[in-house]
Amino acid sequence: APEMYRECCWMVEKRGSVGETVFHICYLVNTTTHTFLGRRLLKWFPKLINDVYLSEEYYGENVLHMSVVGEDPTMVKYLLEQGVNIHERCSGAFFTPDDQKSSRTDNKNWENADVCIKTTYPGYVAWGEYPLTFAAVLSQEECYRLILAKGANHDLVDENGNSVTHIMVINNNMKMFDMAVECGSSINKLNKQQLTPLTLAAFLARQEMFFHIASIDREVYWQIGNVCCSAYPIEELDSINPTTGELNTQSGLNLIVFGRLVEHIDLIEGVVVDLLQVKWKSFIKKIFFRQLVIFTFYFIISTFCFVNRPLAPLPSNMTGNTATLSSLSTTPSAFYNSTESSIFDEMGITTTRDENLTTETMAMTTTTALPTTKLKSTKKIIIRRDKTDKPCFLHTYDTNLQKARGLAEIILVIWALMYLLSCVREATFVPFKIFIENMQLCPSRVFFLIACLLIQFCVPLRFLCWYQSEDVLAIIAMLFTGFYFLFFCRGFKLTGPFVIMIYRMLASDLLRFGTIYFIFVMGFSQAFYIIFQSYDSSSSHPMPSPIESIIAIFLMSLGSFGTIWNSLISTDHTLLGKFHCFVFIAIVVVLLVNLLIAMMGDTYTKIAEIKNEWMRQWARTVLIVERGISSKERLRNQNIYSERMSTGKKAI
Repeated sequence: APEMYRECCWMVEKRGSVGETVFHICYLVNTTTHTFLGRRLLKWFPKLINDVYLSEEYYGENVLHMSVVGEDPTMVKYLLEQGVNIHERCSGAFFTPDDQKSSRTDNKNWENADVCIKTTYPGYVAWGEYPLTFAAVLSQEECYRLILAKGANHDLVDENGNSVTHIMVINNNMKMFDMAVECGSSINKLNKQQLTPLTLAAFLARQEMFFHIASIDREVYWQIGNVCCSAYPIEELDSINPTTGELNTQSGLNLIVFGRLVEHIDLIEGVVVDLLQVKWKSFIKKIFFRQLVIFTFYFIISTFCFVNRPLAPLPSNMTGNTATLSSLSTTPSAFYNSTESSIFDEMGITTTRDENLTTETMAMTTTTALPTTKLKSTKKIIIRRDKTDKPCFLHTYDTNLQKARGLAEIILVIWALMYLLSCVREATFVPFKIFIENMQLCPSRVFFLIACLLIQFCVPLRFLCWYQSEDVLAIIAMLFTGFYFLFFCRGFKLTGPFVIMIYRMLASDLLRFGTIYFIFVMGFSQAFYIIFQSYDSSSSHPMPSPIESIIAIFLMSLGSFGTIWNSLISTDHTLLGKFHCFVFIAIVVVLLVNLLIAMMGDTYTKIAEIKNEWMRQWARTVLIVERGISSKERLRNQNIYSERMSTGKKAI
């Protein structure tokens, strides 16, 4: 096909190292002599005017690009008169955004290289490929108008789908943006990331450009001095699609609120705050506080259930509820709780049992030590155990408190299941990517959902009376449930910044500190374990195993090193052990712990200095709550808080 070929005047094999011709060199040097030589060459070889650089680095650059960069309107006019290609695309790697250069791949079906769509458009010469956009970026108004008058299309797009208005937003050139719009360039065209110039300004946190573009589309009703009443169309601004009610992740509001740059916070003002406030007042506030109240009652019920769980029974190899010890050489403590079964084993007890009474006859001739007295003759110990027909103590609901606990446990299981089902329901009408993003933004909610899931696992364990396994799940569930309060705290000015501080410290400071801390703890713990292998005291061993040594060193780092220090005397390496202890205190306790405190203090200062951080957390809470309702409900609420412009578009 003809479009698969390019006409070249100068022989390809006779070009320079980057695919240039002598004609390009004349305009590159750009002296009077070289300019004259270039014109002479063009007179005899007119097709040279459309030859381009052929190397990968500068592919597509022609003399019109070079004249625009040289800021020479006279030469631009001359080249236009000679018939230069005004739509030549300069798509070499040198003119590609920096974060796309590594993704460049050739394609046999078209001339320009393919690049990854995801980009933030960094780079000093990512100027939009066309001579017209080059002139706009460099603020060459005269060159821009000359090229435009020759028939250039200012709505042509580069490899990223950006038109001249997109390029002006990327380069933050408001003056040339206005001129391009004045000349007829579109401000509603989508690029390959589905961004218009307005949403691109939100994506890149271009504050002045964002509000300037928003003001172009607005409809002014009245103005008195600096006070203005106007309507802003919400098609590109609102996070709700005005037609379907689906979530618009590429909307200006969504990009601003969930943007990662500090500059995005500066965009949360004016029309953006107005939009958030009407959302909050119309339906988000009601849903938010309803969820808070519901969860508070859920937390109270779960606390009641777990706090009033009955104690576990004594193991089967221990004696029962009451014990009566008779004829002992006496102290007031002649009655013992019969949990010391090992005493009877050492005494050589033989047992005879009837239906309601267990009698252990003790035959012994030696003096045996008991906890508070001594046995000096053969005695009889009578132990009375209450018999029960109930198979599991957790299935006992005799008292009013137990009955209330049983009812609360049923409610808790059903309630937790409803939370899980609501999460599944949310995942059905929200795109999976947004659902995962919600979970990442609300780690406290993830913990809470895990707690709800663990409560469901407790049900079969209760029927099987595996109370020890159920206790483990109940402990984790109760711990994870309380974290969900952090989500609701984000929506208030008093607590919102502190919640984000906790998240940042856990994600960055503690992670970095924990890595270094783990290295020192593992090294010192094994060193101390070897030192204490020669421990010869009859008292309890401070480090009986490698795992116990790790725990002991962890406690030492918290300041509890008195026991370890005193126990070193009973080892064969007292001096070496004390030296290790001194080094550990100096490095870990003094240096690393204080370093962690300094890191956390720095994080606290940075977040506290951000003026509207709480506003961003509140805005995120608003949009997260909004994502949890159906599209039909979102569209209905949008119709309530929006107005209609004269064109019929929804506005705020």
